[in-house]
Amino acid sequence: MSALDPNGIVARIFAVLSELSDAKYIEKLGPRLFVEICSIRMTLSPNAIRELQPSESKTPIGDTTESHGLCIVIADRGLVWVGRVVTNAQWCYVDKAHTIRRWGTTKGLGELASCGPLANTALDPVDSVRVSMRALIALLPCAEERWSM
Repeated sequence: MSALDPNGIVARIFAVLSELSDAKYIEKLGPRLFVEICSIRMTLSPNAIRELQPSESKTPIGDTTESHGLCIVIADRGLVWVGRVVTNAQWCYVDKAHTIRRWGTTKGLGELASCGPLANTALDPVDSVRVSMRALIALLPCAEERWSM
């Protein structure tokens, strides 16, 4: 919060806007509010904008995070990753992530979570992934000692 934004409202708006492209701004906020926010932003000095923008933290303002350790992340549309998971109200962050391209199991993802990668399992490294909580289907905790990640 700052003298320009005592309640932190503008900082929260910038946090949302920094996550979206212009097309997504309009979709999320509606055309009128988008134009209003853009015009307000144009009237602010660069120093004022810097002061109002949230820190570089990936966690939105006022949000708490929860660490889940090593998990298999199942998302909408059949996307599946494994990695170190941290969640907040809006996002599921998967660090040191691998896409699970082929499970290689006979008993499903539960077997993969408890036994680790099998001979026929295909993992593709992707570094890190951010999944919207709206797209998250499930988190399966993994037996860490069975995974070399």
